[in-house]
Amino acid sequence: MRNVAGILLLGLLTACAPAATTPRTQLAAQATVQGGLLTVTVVNVGPYDVLLEDTCPRPFTIGYNVLPVTGGTSASTEGQPCVAAPLPPRLWRVGEGISSSMTLALSSGTQTLEAWARPQVRLAPGGKAQGAVRTLNVVTPAFTLMVP
Repeated sequence: MRNVAGILLLGLLTACAPAATTPRTQLAAQATVQGGLLTVTVVNVGPYDVLLEDTCPRPFTIGYNVLPVTGGTSASTEGQPCVAAPLPPRLWRVGEGISSSMTLALSSGTQTLEAWARPQVRLAPGGKAQGAVRTLNVVTPAFTLMVP
């Protein structure tokens, strides 16, 4: 009877266990503006290391939207050429931040922006690549600046 109860309990645990899922990690973005330069820093919040794929522009595409989006302008680094040969994927450890910058093209006055980044990553728990490459959309909180 004890063996049957143990097998039944094991069956219930496996039936209630979630199906095999792909591990996930989180990225967070922060924007800074100095002069006419927008810098977006993306931090791997974890819990896993990831491999950052080499893309053009390097290290990842960034951009911004002037809010409200319907009628606001937007710009990005998408389509910028790379002059160097492709590099192997780079290990992006938990807690590490990687930045990319672009020039702002804004009209004068008070502007509210949200910046974004699109890194292409692959999970790398323990430093070993796992799963497919994914493009992640990471958006900063909206911020306001005064353009002279």
